[in-house]
Amino acid sequence: PIFIGGHSPGAARRAGRLGDGFWPVRPTIEGYEELFVMARREAADVGRDPNSIELCASPPHGLVHLEREVHALIDLGVDRIILPALSFFSGSPEERLSEAMERLP
Repeated sequence: PIFIGGHSPGAARRAGRLGDGFWPVRPTIEGYEELFVMARREAADVGRDPNSIELCASPPHGLVHLEREVHALIDLGVDRIILPALSFFSGSPEERLSEAMERLP
């Protein structure tokens, strides 16, 4: 699969035309929604099934408002949530991932 990353309208349109998935670079929840709508609209405009594009996202504020933001992303139809766990905790990678996973809703 080819995932298109970026947080611009151009990236959203490119994902809709060409990508198997779209992963914007951590905008706000509202920004995600706007970009996902653009990607799906572009897919439909070029004759693709808009729902065939896998939507990926990371919580906009990392782990600060994790539960609220994970639920908001799910409500937007995000298929895959990617946690930036290793950049928010100290310790070994295993310890940081373990701590992040404990905080998931």
